[in-house]
Amino acid sequence: MFVIGSLQGGGAEHVLTTVCNNLAERGHEVILVYNFNWKAYSVSDKVRQIDTNTFEHDTAEGCLLKRYYNKFVNRFRGYSFFCRFIKEEKPAAVTCFLQNWTWQLAFICKGRVPLVYSERNTFDWKYNNLTDKLCKKIWYHFGDAVTVMTYYDKAYLRNRYKNVFVMHNPLSYTPLSKEEYIQSFPLRKNILACGRLVPNKGFDKLITAFSAIAGEFPEWDVNIAGQDMQHSNYSTVLKDLVHSHGLDRRIHFIGFHKDMDNLMKQHSVFCLCSQHEGFPNVLSEALSMGMAAVSFDVITGPREIIIDGLDGIIVENQNVDALKEGLRKVLADSELRKNLGLKAIEDIQRFRPSDIIDKWEAMYKSLVKKYHK
Repeated sequence: MFVIGSLQGGGAEHVLTTVCNNLAERGHEVILVYNFNWKAYSVSDKVRQIDTNTFEHDTAEGCLLKRYYNKFVNRFRGYSFFCRFIKEEKPAAVTCFLQNWTWQLAFICKGRVPLVYSERNTFDWKYNNLTDKLCKKIWYHFGDAVTVMTYYDKAYLRNRYKNVFVMHNPLSYTPLSKEEYIQSFPLRKNILACGRLVPNKGFDKLITAFSAIAGEFPEWDVNIAGQDMQHSNYSTVLKDLVHSHGLDRRIHFIGFHKDMDNLMKQHSVFCLCSQHEGFPNVLSEALSMGMAAVSFDVITGPREIIIDGLDGIIVENQNVDALKEGLRKVLADSELRKNLGLKAIEDIQRFRPSDIIDKWEAMYKSLVKKYHK
């Protein structure tokens, strides 16, 4: 049984659907619980889906007090639902993705069923969110295991929790063949960046870096693919920045795309400019599509995906000048871009879903075995 708030267009949601679909294909009975109102990714018909919206009040309408009241009530309605559901279904294990239902599952599962918390961010980052602090300081200790996305995080935790398993994100797409890549390479152009339009993604740094070299490469544009988040003015800040550099016709905001693999096949260079990441799906996806990647050396993620100088380029973290030089290097040298792309689709095979799902299966088997001793 897997539990998440929704399947809106984010990396964690994409990973969850990939894991659920692959486990179901292997013959496991998989239950996925989430709010159907937000669904950006497809779920296999073999996965049983439960809609949390059947017991939740609407928190988007009404006055501020009513919205907060409904949010409060929803947490306890959820507690009641999961109590009944887990008692009736008796799942072999429960996995909580993200942090929507952490405290409810902590109390309900204790002593009844193995509980796994799947953390989707690096632990070596100072989050100001109260929910995040409570999860890491209190609720995760109730779990029988915590999954992290990198070996860096496992070392950083130093056995803080009972069991810590490294679960790299599985590839969402089958890597291109070398033949297909070589055939498509001459048709590829432009820089692509992906992610929700939030400050953490650092698109302002990409815009600033590109503006410094745009005159040298007049045939190159930048496309930023990602969801414009409600109640955020970051997209306005970005568009004003683009306008201030006179690049309205060169830098484009193209919105969220479900078919990211097809979009990536049309681009030549990928840029990861985030302030922090856990294990950036979009970076491994870009490499699987043969893109020449230029990435900030953020705390976790890129160095477990890219071999610097061989299948991508890593530059000093948050250094706009270094990002500019990295982009200049790949834009100026088509042979370098081609070689980086070829090596990327070869090296990224180590994250193929079959190998990652093997690790999920092994974790569940070990937990269930210990639980029923």
